[in-house]
Amino acid sequence: MPKKLYKLLKIALLDTKKEELSVLQIETSVEEAVSEVSKLLIDPPFLLPNWIKATALYCLRFLDTPQSLSVVKKYLKSKNALVLEAAIWAFCKLEKQEDVRHQILLSVPTSQLVLQSFDTMLEN
Repeated sequence: MPKKLYKLLKIALLDTKKEELSVLQIETSVEEAVSEVSKLLIDPPFLLPNWIKATALYCLRFLDTPQSLSVVKKYLKSKNALVLEAAIWAFCKLEKQEDVRHQILLSVPTSQLVLQSFDTMLEN
């Protein structure tokens, strides 16, 4: 993982509880982290292994921004089960409108799922 991306994710995901960080620093770090992770997924600088894609989707779920949702939606058509499950799991958290969430999930190729059911993903 590039050093810059690691630093952004560390602040956005791990350091948000630290009192010395201002809200502005945290919000800026989240936006930058989402931007960097999105760039990595949309236009990778090299062929990304599926576990990196799944991990990046996992991060986007916790960063919870509109940009996160648009990137996650692109991976709902993944042919790889690990990536597809990460995308569904992230999508279930990021899409706030229940009717839209259910409509989009109806088009997901569920035969590829191996680890969790839709019900479990929707609960989490």
